[in-house]
Amino acid sequence: VLSTDGYPVPNAALTVIFHHQLPVQLPDHLNFEWRSDSEGRYEISGLTPGEHEIIVVARSGMPAESFQVQIEQETQQQYDVNLVDGHYLKGIVVDHSGDVVSDANVRLSNNEDIELLEPTDVEGRFRLGPFRYGRSLRVQAWHDERGSTWGRAVVVGGQDLFLRLSETVRVLGFVSDAESGDPISDFTLKSQPQGAPTMASLQTDTEGRLSVSVDTRTMFLVLEAPSYVVRFWQVSFAGGGEYDLGNIELYKGKTLSGTVFDAATSEPIEGARVGWWIYDRLRDGGLQDHVIRTPSSHVAMEEGYYSFATSYIFNSGVALTDRDGAYSLGPLPFEEVEVSVDMHQRNFKTERLSVGASEMNIDAPLESADV
Repeated sequence: VLSTDGYPVPNAALTVIFHHQLPVQLPDHLNFEWRSDSEGRYEISGLTPGEHEIIVVARSGMPAESFQVQIEQETQQQYDVNLVDGHYLKGIVVDHSGDVVSDANVRLSNNEDIELLEPTDVEGRFRLGPFRYGRSLRVQAWHDERGSTWGRAVVVGGQDLFLRLSETVRVLGFVSDAESGDPISDFTLKSQPQGAPTMASLQTDTEGRLSVSVDTRTMFLVLEAPSYVVRFWQVSFAGGGEYDLGNIELYKGKTLSGTVFDAATSEPIEGARVGWWIYDRLRDGGLQDHVIRTPSSHVAMEEGYYSFATSYIFNSGVALTDRDGAYSLGPLPFEEVEVSVDMHQRNFKTERLSVGASEMNIDAPLESADV
């Protein structure tokens, strides 16, 4: 199976339609399906001489194309299927110095039904598709160590793409427990570059050392570790090189757990949504300095920074109850939180709690009429 521009099409679906050509009693219309391999090859055995119809679907979402094949008496026959309207989007990925980047991620998407992700080969090249000629898509490329590109609109059928990754900076630091000073060995640093996907690098150094490359266009850094309060930074990188965050102290978070049950029957409620939030706590200083901080004094704390941190924290502070009605929230960065329980988009219970201990168990009964 070949695309219109002559490239092999892997995993294409081929359906052979038989019309009363088998020496057995069969329904009027039978379809049999085969798949092309990673190099676009297919093999169909057991066909009788005569004319057969082959329907090819190159990829999910692509229209089917029909071909008539005349099978002769020979024991083996080759028939290459050339798609009438199936084109690849091709190109190359290089870094900011112009060197090719292998194993870079290239993603093609639209706002409807397309989401393809493929790595570049050893020569930095990629080929995604096939698609119908003139199809509008959005392409983006990134590499965890060597940077990312802006998302850009492309049209299938044009020239090959040349995607250049932005410059990177190596972020250094030492991650430790704020109380004991012991290194933390399991943590994740995420960077959010402007106009690029969020990239994450998992660090497992037993000595707590942080060393990871991020995009120089990065606006926010997020550091997470199990059972610890998340840390945020707003950053501004002038260029490549190294950026040292120094000694990063993480504080243990608070944990809320409990059950949601019917107040009348005491039966557990599965699928209830338990969440927490705080009103205006960032502006009022409720989120401590060890949670949100700017590493450089010249970087202003802008409104977008607070919005990003607030949204990130609160979106992670939601849990659904299991079949036993149990839930667990945490780690929480506040001493006092507002906890809500709702079901079917209706709010049934709201309670303001002071989280004094490191762990609290809160049962939340709901009235039968509400449920």
